[in-house]
Amino acid sequence: IFNIKIKMCAGATLKIELFNPFVNWKCKLFFCWPRGRWDTKWSYTKDVCFLEIDTTPEPLPILAPPDQSTLRLNVGPSAGERKFQNTKDFGEYMTVRHVDGTSGSE
Repeated sequence: IFNIKIKMCAGATLKIELFNPFVNWKCKLFFCWPRGRWDTKWSYTKDVCFLEIDTTPEPLPILAPPDQSTLRLNVGPSAGERKFQNTKDFGEYMTVRHVDGTSGSE
């Protein structure tokens, strides 16, 4: 009924800043002096996820095409038509049995 997705990550940023004393000059009357400023020269950010939970169920395979009068199983060369989970032809062995009701009245 419920699909839960949880992802917990942490990030870090590394910055290299250099002080440039020759910018942002301040002047009063006839005297001027540099106030300087910090300039970011390089920045690197890295996020690391340490927990990831996803409870969304995997879709069920399509074992036979719907709405046909003849039962054709998606096995062997037709295994790719299952669409989900195991879709490879690897020499499977299947048994089809009548389980309930009158035989031949399906």
